[in-house]
Amino acid sequence: IAAAQTPAEAPAAGTAASAELERVVVTGIRGSLAKSVATKREADTITDSIAAEDIGKFPQQNMAESLQRITGVQITRSKGEGQSVSVRGLDPKFTQVLYNGRQLPSASGTRSFDFTILSADFISALDVYKVPVADVRDGGLAATVNVKTSRPLDIGKRRAVFSAEGINESLSKSTSPHISGFFSDVFADSKLGLSLAFDHSKRNLAVQRYEAFGFEPASVHGNDPADPRNTKAFDHAASFGIDSGTRERTSVMAAAQYRLSDKIELRADVLQSRFKSNLLTLINAHRFTNITGTGATGVSDGAGNLIQYDANGVDNRNTSRTYNNDTKLTSAAVGMSYEGDNLSVDADLSHGKSRRVLNALALEVIGRANVSYDYRTDPSGIPTVAYQRGYNQAAPGVFRALGFNGNDNEPTIDTTTDARVDATYRMKGLFDSVQTGLALGQRRNTIESNSINVSAQMLAGALGVPYSGTNEGGSFDATPFMQQVGGSSFLGDYRGGSTFPTSWLSSDTSALISKLTMSKLEALSPPVRNKLAVADVKEGTQAIYLRGNFGSADKLLTGNVGVRYVRTRQETLGYIPDLTNITFNQGGAVTIVPDATEQRISRNYSNVLPSLNLRYKLSDELQARFGAARVMSRPDLTSITPTTTVNANVKTITSGNPALKPFLSDQLDATFEWYFNRESMVSAGVFYKDVKNFVVNTTSSQTLLVKQADGSPAVSTTFTRFQPGNGDPVKIKGIELAYQQPFTFLPSPFNGVGMIANLTYIDAGKLATSVGGTPKSLPGVSKLTYNLTGYFEKGGFGAYVSYNYRDAYRADATNFVDYFSDGSTVKPYGQWDLSTSYKFSKTFSVTGAVTNLNNAAVKAVNDAGYGRGYEVTGRRITVGVRVDL
Repeated sequence: IAAAQTPAEAPAAGTAASAELERVVVTGIRGSLAKSVATKREADTITDSIAAEDIGKFPQQNMAESLQRITGVQITRSKGEGQSVSVRGLDPKFTQVLYNGRQLPSASGTRSFDFTILSADFISALDVYKVPVADVRDGGLAATVNVKTSRPLDIGKRRAVFSAEGINESLSKSTSPHISGFFSDVFADSKLGLSLAFDHSKRNLAVQRYEAFGFEPASVHGNDPADPRNTKAFDHAASFGIDSGTRERTSVMAAAQYRLSDKIELRADVLQSRFKSNLLTLINAHRFTNITGTGATGVSDGAGNLIQYDANGVDNRNTSRTYNNDTKLTSAAVGMSYEGDNLSVDADLSHGKSRRVLNALALEVIGRANVSYDYRTDPSGIPTVAYQRGYNQAAPGVFRALGFNGNDNEPTIDTTTDARVDATYRMKGLFDSVQTGLALGQRRNTIESNSINVSAQMLAGALGVPYSGTNEGGSFDATPFMQQVGGSSFLGDYRGGSTFPTSWLSSDTSALISKLTMSKLEALSPPVRNKLAVADVKEGTQAIYLRGNFGSADKLLTGNVGVRYVRTRQETLGYIPDLTNITFNQGGAVTIVPDATEQRISRNYSNVLPSLNLRYKLSDELQARFGAARVMSRPDLTSITPTTTVNANVKTITSGNPALKPFLSDQLDATFEWYFNRESMVSAGVFYKDVKNFVVNTTSSQTLLVKQADGSPAVSTTFTRFQPGNGDPVKIKGIELAYQQPFTFLPSPFNGVGMIANLTYIDAGKLATSVGGTPKSLPGVSKLTYNLTGYFEKGGFGAYVSYNYRDAYRADATNFVDYFSDGSTVKPYGQWDLSTSYKFSKTFSVTGAVTNLNNAAVKAVNDAGYGRGYEVTGRRITVGVRVDL
């Protein structure tokens, strides 16, 4: 494995035998850190690396959670698991993730890579390139992460590794399996190498949360002129929820290498991964935007916000929704390399496909609650929510069923085809070598729609129950299809001053499906294609580069200079709706636009991307680096479609923009690195990015007449219209500090102790998230992040405990969740993780780990400081065995 090579350095005092003995001793955690130090020290650009301790022994099962150990890396979690990575304060979509140097498809529709779909058990190293070189694929404006797998000829012998673990989730109180295996061998006098790996894991998870949708601006509501919502902003909805279910991942990897001669090697590898998420969302939602009663009262904070509000007939929307996500990923590549005396050539051809099928189905129900919320008891957390004037969810007939709706086998497909050839010619003269290459890529991302909407009248007829055409605009008694959820342990670790319902009744969507079956429901109301949800993006790329590698005669100064020329061809398809024909179903909170026109738009653009990297060795232990480059990243695939969607519930119209320019960044980097032994280092760095063409929301108001599905008079409604556009430049500056060292100078047994620490501070300019709007903090940027890890390794026992801290960051703006322009900021978050292992023999060991040891909660507030969200995922405990043959 290339990352395992030890850098040349001045020999320490002692004999060659003692040096060799030291190399034998440095294994496990220390061995992994030594590999990472070696990679960073000898890299030709500013790079950080994480190496596996051994085959199938990556630091964490989730690669995103391992990457947060690197300076400048911040992660975003989904259901308590690392999902995406941000580098140096930029959104995850600016971090390009490659798999053995090639692009992997993603059915998410964004440039952000979802790490939950890929197992870490096959990974030998992760390399993070913070400053580009001309031969690295374009697109990583924040950084490029290359995921490297183990190759059989690099291993060079027979290896068989098997592990089995049990994963216990504290909130779901259940244990699920994780098994993996790896086999590799060489044949034909070590000319042929074959490897095969598999991994299967399952999580029985539960997530508990409070969620608000922001403070809705004052407007005329209901039939009560004295309603304080007419003059004050109010909490659009106060919702409590539980997500429960399973996440299951199965991955298989195979690789082959064949040395045709001393100079020519052929290779091939294939990856198949399937990720299935079957979740049920059970909510207790109080939609204060829709009430039928009178006599509402409220208290204002003096700044126009209702921080306490009490009303009759509030929409108690306790709908449960099933989310079944089945994603299949396949990626295959063949390649060859030629290593001549002066000329080296490497070529690769790959194809990948990711297909996600989504089912998100719900039995829609509504109750009419007499309920209040009060933020005065915990302004930045959860408000007190209390039922008033005798409202009882459990009383017969309180909840009415409004219908069955959702996404029914809705597919999203992403395909990639890439080819590249790289050549290096070694010479004497000004340059030690010159590299050039050509890369061609083709990508297509299609988002289809397949939605079902069965009316309450149809359901009542199929079930043989009484139907009322006047109650809630058409409904039937939902009592037989309600279930009791929650309990005293719901948000049990919450320590704020508020009280709220911890158990409630939620609709039982699965019971309805079991009684009627999906085939019968689809026969009642066949699924339809919603054109407004359809998009098709084709993207072709062509790149050519030239890079020169140089060095002084004494090799104290080395570096490279290069340029990459990239041409992008883009063709997008979407649908434009007839905005004069909008119908809103308040019961189902569904917006209907029956007619839309297809639109196709094509465009081409080109970019020239120069780069320069320098390294100067001040001594055998000290070196300094400098990097300068222009970097490019393309807009999200979903942002460049001409599709327009309408949401009459939150009063928004959202359109894509095929004319968006690519993001460009002119950046400078400098680092100072001290390698005071083979396993230890201290580094300090500064960086500067001038990012142009940031995508912001252009906003405007548009008043439209909206028909009502219940037959009541049409309502004149003012919509906020969002469309992404390129905004002003933003400058990002920061410093990075890193330190790692084994404390071998301490007396035994403390000489098995070591430490890893890093810190990143970012000063980012503000960005107007709407044209002409007030500049706000850059989305996704935490000013301060740091990681502290202490480890102990001795006598077969190894353990490390780590703390990861991320400062507050803005979560809204460019992703359209800021419905009412009151913002969403995630508060500071810190998490403790623990991992242990004990090796009984060369072949058998046991492992244990605890993720989120401190049971940290993710909290969010709006711009006024009022609670926007509170989510807990619990602790995850893993215990397992490992056999190495």
